[in-house]
Amino acid sequence: MENNWNHQSVKANDVQMHFVREGSGPPLLFLHGWPGFWYDWNRTIPELSKHFDCIAVDMRGFGYSEKPDLPAEFGYNDGTLAADILELLNELGLAKVGIVGHNMGALWAQRFVRSHPERVSQMALLAPPYLGIGQRWREPQHGPEFWYQYFHNLDWSHEIISSSRKTIEIYISHFLNTRPFRSDAFTEDEIKEYIDAYEQAGSVEAGFKVFRAVFRGGNQIVLPQEKIVTHKTLVLWGEEDKTVPIRWADRLGEYFSNMEFRSLSRCGHYAMRDLPEPVNDFLVNFFKKG
Repeated sequence: MENNWNHQSVKANDVQMHFVREGSGPPLLFLHGWPGFWYDWNRTIPELSKHFDCIAVDMRGFGYSEKPDLPAEFGYNDGTLAADILELLNELGLAKVGIVGHNMGALWAQRFVRSHPERVSQMALLAPPYLGIGQRWREPQHGPEFWYQYFHNLDWSHEIISSSRKTIEIYISHFLNTRPFRSDAFTEDEIKEYIDAYEQAGSVEAGFKVFRAVFRGGNQIVLPQEKIVTHKTLVLWGEEDKTVPIRWADRLGEYFSNMEFRSLSRCGHYAMRDLPEPVNDFLVNFFKKG
């Protein structure tokens, strides 16, 4: 793990949670996706920490946070991860934060803002799964991009991937090399950080469990009385994103009543990697306005 960062750890919701904290000012909480961890934001934090108190957390099961041996349905569902976020903020003494979430992190951010709206000032979502996508995930033409989620749902899948460092490298590097638009979005040294993180015991299985929670009915992203998010929300979506295609942004207005939308050209699933400087500018300007 890179040591030239301010690494910290606290116990929250009975889970030891690791995070990197840099800068000062209004607090921003950064939530990674899969197969990420705090390191997803290593090109974002240096710039944003000039303006904000940046907290990039490893969610339970990811990176260098604890990996509880619990069934996916209640140990790794969106409600449990939202509870982790709540207790993390309580432990850090933060009454309200801005949230930046990518991919699964954007899903967890939405659950948290619906469950605890008073704890969020505003929110930025990158490549976000959201309710308006509906069953389009399962469209036949999306199968080549969605296959891995079915694979993760198999009880034995993590055993194959975690069988050696080489199998971890082959599997994780596939996503880091193919999901961005730019071929150099992740350097070899950066990919090594991901392999090191996933080589820890239980890391692959815990990461897969967030998908098993979805498939097995554990996730309840929307509370009946809170369908629409009224918080000021910035959505950044890559026009070349194959994982979460930009055509699925068509129903955002039904679920976010105070939204700013930016489509990003020459950008895939990892906006903060494909276009780090423009994305940093968007984030700084958005949260400063708030």
